[in-house]
Amino acid sequence: MKPRNPAVLTLACLLGACAPAGPRGPAPASLAYTLPATSPVSYTAADTGSFDLQVAKVEIASSARIELGFHPAGEKLRVTARFADFDGRFSNSMGGTIRADESDVQGEFVAEVDRRGRVEVVQMPELSDQFRAVAGSQNVMLDLFVRLPGRPIEPGVAWTDTIRGEETNEGLTSRRESLVTSTWSGDTVVAGQTLRVITSRESNTLTISGSSEGVELRQQLSGTSTARTLWDPARALLVERVAAGELKGTLDLPAMGMTGIPVQASVRERLELKHP
Repeated sequence: MKPRNPAVLTLACLLGACAPAGPRGPAPASLAYTLPATSPVSYTAADTGSFDLQVAKVEIASSARIELGFHPAGEKLRVTARFADFDGRFSNSMGGTIRADESDVQGEFVAEVDRRGRVEVVQMPELSDQFRAVAGSQNVMLDLFVRLPGRPIEPGVAWTDTIRGEETNEGLTSRRESLVTSTWSGDTVVAGQTLRVITSRESNTLTISGSSEGVELRQQLSGTSTARTLWDPARALLVERVAAGELKGTLDLPAMGMTGIPVQASVRERLELKHP
């Protein structure tokens, strides 16, 4: 292609064709985990779960204050989590109640977190059996972070993640998988700060297998949940996350000749940033 005639180009500029372009819309905003402006920070967490079976009812509830420290680690963040307070219980209508507090966690959780909020646990504290029964182990860290696109996006854009977790406690192995579709649905202002509103819908499956107190069991549950997250782009911090979901499935007790026992469960979670 021949270059344009310089005389024609000059005339076009004089007539305004080369004038600067008019104002454009706002540039896409980045939704990603980066080193926060403040560290450490403190979160409160409150979780409840109810599992209804024909043969028993199980209820789990906990509240905690968790201190998170953020440190640069190459392209990722190294995050430490310390339980400053914890109060939890696991109640089984056929087996009594198990309780745990912060003394059941000796040390810190350490994880590496990438820009999208994907978590790799690299160090575990010493956890009592009581704490594991109430809160689990590695999944504790997974629940402190939200999945983000890790790139600049515009409002209304959706992204999808698959989150998997597996852990073994007291002879039982639990595996969970969540297919999460999230959307930056808009902004809100809280205490003078503009926060991103992220809405999510999750398809969840939970499988538990193994032996508990010498009794073999297999449990399969599936269902959906919704979540609303507030993200502070100025501080690169999750400010609040509220989630609720329902699960249904079956429980098998092969040694007792019982299979297909209906199970219905509901879970509620809340994570909120507190000032240091």
